[in-house]
Amino acid sequence: MPLINDNKQYEKNIQVQSYECDILNRIKLSYLLRHMQEISGEHLDELGLPYERLAELGQVFLLAKLRLKIERLPRCRERMRLLTTPKLPIKAQFIRTNEIFSEAGERLAVADTTWLLVDPRSRRILRPKEFTGVLPMTEDLEPTTLTRYRPLPPEGLEPAGVREVRYSDLDINRHMNNAGYADVICDALPFGELEREAKELYLHYQNEVREGERISLLRGKTPEGSWYLRGEKETLCCFEALLTLE
Repeated sequence: MPLINDNKQYEKNIQVQSYECDILNRIKLSYLLRHMQEISGEHLDELGLPYERLAELGQVFLLAKLRLKIERLPRCRERMRLLTTPKLPIKAQFIRTNEIFSEAGERLAVADTTWLLVDPRSRRILRPKEFTGVLPMTEDLEPTTLTRYRPLPPEGLEPAGVREVRYSDLDINRHMNNAGYADVICDALPFGELEREAKELYLHYQNEVREGERISLLRGKTPEGSWYLRGEKETLCCFEALLTLE
């Protein structure tokens, strides 16, 4: 798959598989996030910065926030073009935009994401100037508000179950993979809600969750009709999310 624009962008073409789809044959949010995660990693691979190499250097990227806006969810067997674009950092946050297009060139979804550079052993957050690799970045032609955005929780949150983290949830960092949170969120909603079309998802990853730990889930509807969800382990907030359905 090609690097483009002086290595500042990376693109690939994929096809939606049946096992990635929900009861209405649309791609699940978790698989949409997995594809975005994958293209971000593949871009680093092509630049000679695979995860294993960065880990040896004591530096790995961990996703901190994402804001996904959806025009239309791709359907089963639909072919898509994915494009990822790193942008200039904002303070300690590395910025990357991921886009998904149909074969006809229609933009189906776009996600602003912020990443933290972390020492995998000490979990210390590193500043962009400490990054030992070379990551070409574009000027931020569409400035992101993600670094400052945070939804207010509605009043009267209600319990939405407990989720215990298992082996199948984990990734190479030995914590729940970021894409898996989308499944946790969807599973915590009333079943009928998921027959509606997802239009926007905000996710703030605050404290990692490891195997055997339990996430207590809370949910509530905002005055605008979106679903706010929060996951907690003991006294710590693991994640906050806001899901808007059509």
